Amino acid sequence: GDTIGVRMGKHRYDIRKRPQNNELAAHFHDHHDHEKDMEVFVIKENIKNGAERTFFEDRIICQLQTRPPTGLNTDIKAYAKEVYSIWKSVT
Repeated sequence: GDTIGVRMGKHRYDIRKRPQNNELAAHFHDHHDHEKDMEVFVIKENIKNGAERTFFEDRIICQLQTRPPTGLNTDIKAYAKEVYSIWKSVT
């Protein structure tokens, strides 16, 4: 439910101070300069609530196949757990 600025600020803090906190922080801490290499894109605007945001995040995780071993998303909700293998077999 955070704004994009707050959310990315938390990610940058984790990269610098707490790289063990999540997969994104560990990856950027170990392999990249987050100031130069991190890009952020808004892919959906005007989301009404947290449930809708979670649904769209999980849908994008499935479409882009961003779970390990090809991505960093490990914390997914019920929608992505159910659909991820279907997207993988179709693409």
